[in-house]
Amino acid sequence: AVHRLDANTTGLLAVAKTKAAVAALSRQFERRAANKTYAALVLGIPRSEGDPAAEGWNAVECDMNGKETRTLWRVRQSTEGKGVPLSMVDLRPETGRFHQIRRHMAWFVGCPLAGDHEYGGGIEDKASGGTFFLCSNGIALEHPYFNTEEGKKEWRARKGDVAGRGREFLKEADDGTVVLDVRVGLPSNFLQYFDGWTSEVA
Repeated sequence: AVHRLDANTTGLLAVAKTKAAVAALSRQFERRAANKTYAALVLGIPRSEGDPAAEGWNAVECDMNGKETRTLWRVRQSTEGKGVPLSMVDLRPETGRFHQIRRHMAWFVGCPLAGDHEYGGGIEDKASGGTFFLCSNGIALEHPYFNTEEGKKEWRARKGDVAGRGREFLKEADDGTVVLDVRVGLPSNFLQYFDGWTSEVA
């Protein structure tokens, strides 16, 4: 793997198949060229002050342990129940610090992840399975091979008709860069927990 997910975080993880791919993908994460998106369930309804021109995205920017951090977030939907509202939020971390999303939502937005006992989102609810709800549901990267000199020739020769599994995730950007853009749905327990929030605590 060329990046990490916190324990109990579900979803996508980028894994390289060759040493050259490891180096290329690692550089993208270092220069923040990799775009990752997450979804989370948080306690409460975050106060949104997002710019409509920015599609409702809000930003948390701060120093943590002497390092800059930045996370974009927006509310997807909210529901009432169990004595406190529950919200589903989209998140785009632009840096990758330790527990960044969990800390930003709890400490700066005031809405900890549901089930996150470490950062104030603990709730005595059997349905949570004793964990928090955070899913890596999207990642976009420059393809580590098709953007090399040799890879570009192959891509152009096939006119983007690349054989093999995963080809539906490949696309060419306006500047000619070949991008691997993968999106996945949320886990069933994630959606079931949100839909069942209006029922009584088990």
